[in-house]
Amino acid sequence: MSSAANRPELTERPREQRIPDSVQPVQAAASGSVAGQARPGASPPLAVAALLTALAGGVDAIGYLLLGRLFVSYMSGNSTVLGIALARGNWSEALRAGAIIALFVSGSALGAVVARLARRWRMPVVLLVVALLLAVAAGWWGNGLPTGAMAATVLAMGILNAALDRAGGVPVGLTYVTGALARFGHGLGNALAGHPGDASWRKQAVPWIGLAAGAVAGAAAEAAYGRDALWAAAGVALVLACCTGAVPRLRGVGGQAGC
Repeated sequence: MSSAANRPELTERPREQRIPDSVQPVQAAASGSVAGQARPGASPPLAVAALLTALAGGVDAIGYLLLGRLFVSYMSGNSTVLGIALARGNWSEALRAGAIIALFVSGSALGAVVARLARRWRMPVVLLVVALLLAVAAGWWGNGLPTGAMAATVLAMGILNAALDRAGGVPVGLTYVTGALARFGHGLGNALAGHPGDASWRKQAVPWIGLAAGAVAGAAAEAAYGRDALWAAAGVALVLACCTGAVPRLRGVGGQAGC
C-alpha cells in the first residue's frame, strides 16, 4: 500500500468572508430600523415628551377651570376629592369624581388598544384620536352639553398616555409627573450624598417643565377664550399628530404598547 494512502485527505479550508466596511452599517441599520423607521421599543427625544406633557397640562388646566376643581387627567387629585366627598356624604361630588376616574381608566385601556392596532403609526394615530375627541368636547361645550364634553375630554387624556411611556431612554408619564418628581428628588438626594450614580435622573425634570408650562398656557387660554380654549388644544394635538406622522422614526416609538 502506498504511503499516499496513509496521508489524511487534504481538503481546502473555506476562506472566511469579510464583510466590507461599507456594508456593515447597512446591516446594522437593517437590524434596528428600515428606511428610517424606529426600532421596536425605541424612545424619542425628551423634547417630544415635553410637548406631549405640555398638551396634557394645558388640557388639564382648562378642564379644571371649566369643571370646578376637578381634573381631567390628574387622577390622584380626583381620588383625594372622591375620598373627601365620601367622608362628608357629598354624594353628587363623589359621583362626579368617581365617573371621571372610571372614564380615565377606560380611556387608558382604549389607548392601549389603539396603539397596538396602529403599530408603527402608534404616536400619530393616538394623537389624532386625542385631537378628534378634544374637538368633539369643544363642540359639545359650545352647544350646552357639558357632561358629554367632560367625558370626551377625560377619555382623550386617558388615551394620550398610550402615545409613549419612554423618552430620552427614561420612563415618562404624560398626564402625571409625580413619579418623575420623585425620581428626580431621589437622584438629587443621592448626588448631594456623594453617590450621583446614573445622571439620567436629571432628565425627569423635563416632563414636569412641559406639563407646568402647558398648564400656564391652558389657564391663559381659558381666561381669554373660555370654553373655546379646547379648540386650541385640539389644534395643538392635530399639529403634533401630523408632525410625528411625518417623521418615520417617531411613529411607533416610545414603549411596548405599539410594538
